[in-house]
Amino acid sequence: RAARVAGAGGVPGERADLIWEGYEPSENIPFLLNPPSGFIYNANNTPFDATLANEDFTAEDFPELVGIEDRVTNRGMRAKELLSADASLTLADLDVIKMDTVVLRDSLQGVKILEVVATLDGEARALMEGWDWSFDGVGAADALALFVLHEVWPSSYFDVEAPIPEEVGAKVQAHLMEHFGRLDPPMGEVLRLRRGDKDVALTGGPGVLRAIHSEMAEDGRLVAWNGDGYILIVQWVDGVPTTRTVMAHGAAVDNPDSPHHNDQVEMFVAGEYKDSPLPIYADRPSR
Repeated sequence: RAARVAGAGGVPGERADLIWEGYEPSENIPFLLNPPSGFIYNANNTPFDATLANEDFTAEDFPELVGIEDRVTNRGMRAKELLSADASLTLADLDVIKMDTVVLRDSLQGVKILEVVATLDGEARALMEGWDWSFDGVGAADALALFVLHEVWPSSYFDVEAPIPEEVGAKVQAHLMEHFGRLDPPMGEVLRLRRGDKDVALTGGPGVLRAIHSEMAEDGRLVAWNGDGYILIVQWVDGVPTTRTVMAHGAAVDNPDSPHHNDQVEMFVAGEYKDSPLPIYADRPSR
């Protein structure tokens, strides 16, 4: 779009001067190539936050380019924190980072969780004040926190109206008592991956690096449907790429009669991967 036009929203369709006249040259689009930090990340956040601050570019570097998102996400903030914590990272370190389940308090979704906590009292307040801010399935407050985030996350990411914090607190407490009889059920009882005849406990949540977005089931559980799905890990060994993958919803997504409809469920839940050699390198040994 012309630089004078806002990047988001619609434009008048009857104005000839607003018609697109081709594509923006690729050299004008923000990109980084091998920054000194050694890492680049993106987790649906602004491209102006992709590596260490002193190696990043800024909006001022692209004054005529419109429509660049300025969203800052918890996943982006957490990725930066973890990737910059050590000058050297192993593949095992990266596996751990990918499975991280932490919400940062100063992220937008963290702030929205705190707004709800401020309205709580009694057992719910005590649980949330003792929460470790991680959806790892270990803490007593994980399930309560997950339901809170399930309610407030959309307004921390999409342009939708935020729910009233007091109403969120009351709603999630009532839901937990109705379906689980307690405010502190194990998170694994609440968050599930269901495929065919398999129904398995999950960790993670919306907006964390272990991104699990869910829908409410009739039995009151949260069932994963989006977020982490297909994960591809690529490592170059002596110039040859080796790959590992996992697909939460199976290779036969729409064919429940196939054995591959849900044969990766346990692997996905455990944070494990299978070797998936690229066809052009299939005759070469993989590690």
